Amino acid sequence: MTEVPTTSKGRRTRTLILSAARDVLAERGYVALRMTDVAARADLSLGGLYRYFPNKDALFGELVEELSTEIGAAASAHGTDFSKDPYTAMYLSTRGFLEYYRDHRDLMDAWFEAVTTDERYRQQWWATRQATARTLAGLVEQCHGINEVDGVSGELVTEAVISLVEQSAYVWYAKESMRSETVCPEEGARLLARILYLTYFSDATIDLRADGGINPPGGVPWAARGASRR
Repeated sequence: MTEVPTTSKGRRTRTLILSAARDVLAERGYVALRMTDVAARADLSLGGLYRYFPNKDALFGELVEELSTEIGAAASAHGTDFSKDPYTAMYLSTRGFLEYYRDHRDLMDAWFEAVTTDERYRQQWWATRQATARTLAGLVEQCHGINEVDGVSGELVTEAVISLVEQSAYVWYAKESMRSETVCPEEGARLLARILYLTYFSDATIDLRADGGINPPGGVPWAARGASRR
């Protein structure tokens, strides 16, 4: 992360640059992102831009930091207790992520472009993703005693469900123009949360309708089903 200016004017200029960079990135993608275009959009000289960000990598790295923070906030379960109501927590977290992806689809698509074309951002994405998987797997184990699902390690299962959510968001929103129908975040979150929930809790059923519920509440963890069922 680049150093934040100490003056109010400097901070405003830096914010303006980042906003302009987001616009250019969304329009043109990562590969075509040029500092000259960002400077023009921010109504700054190129020298003025370089005083805040010495190169494209520094600027894009800052944008990635912003996006990561925003995605984390959007995917929050909003205070729902995961230990008492895991389905609602999964639904709210997934819905927040899908809503953010839909509203910032061009930026997310550009980020994916950077990940697939630049080894530095690929490594950054991988480290963040693995940390998220470990955190979620740890939460599932801590709150519900589940460290494996049908003989498969909890971390591998969590990695799989994270992949499902990521790819669904990419197909539904980043590539929405290729689809014959749209998927609203609420509908998509109900579907994905159902899959996630039933991945960890084997003996529950979930009604996908907006007013549907879970039967039985809480479900039964796979880990509690007994060796004969694995």
